Amino acid sequence: METYTGDVLHSSEFKNGDPWTGKPVLVVGFGNSACEQEVDLVERGAHPHLSVRSAVNVIPRDMLGVVPALQLGILMRRVPTQVADALAAPLIKLTVGDVTKYGLKKLPFGPNTQIKRDKHIPLREIGIEAERIARSIANA
Repeated sequence: METYTGDVLHSSEFKNGDPWTGKPVLVVGFGNSACEQEVDLVERGAHPHLSVRSAVNVIPRDMLGVVPALQLGILMRRVPTQVADALAAPLIKLTVGDVTKYGLKKLPFGPNTQIKRDKHIPLREIGIEAERIARSIANA
């Protein structure tokens, strides 16, 4: 077994992916910071792998390039959570697609329930191509 001799950084210490160009990198977690850093690593020639332990919700950054998802989320707070999730489901399916085909587990409830119940913000999809997601995700 090979011993790890590389750097360990918290996401708050990450500046850019330049030091990892051409190298494999393990990014632990699937929050917005982890995924944005994964994109930066790919763009700078590193070979990142995401370790995702839990089921996730992924929402689009905007709806059909018109309305930012955060604005929709603010409006959805005015309706019951289950109704908001039911309204969001077809829009998420249309804009994000089925994340399970990339090895991710989908939470059994929608993003509005996640925010209200768990106080966690869903991942905002930031334009990662399906192929890159499929190559980089390693379910732990």
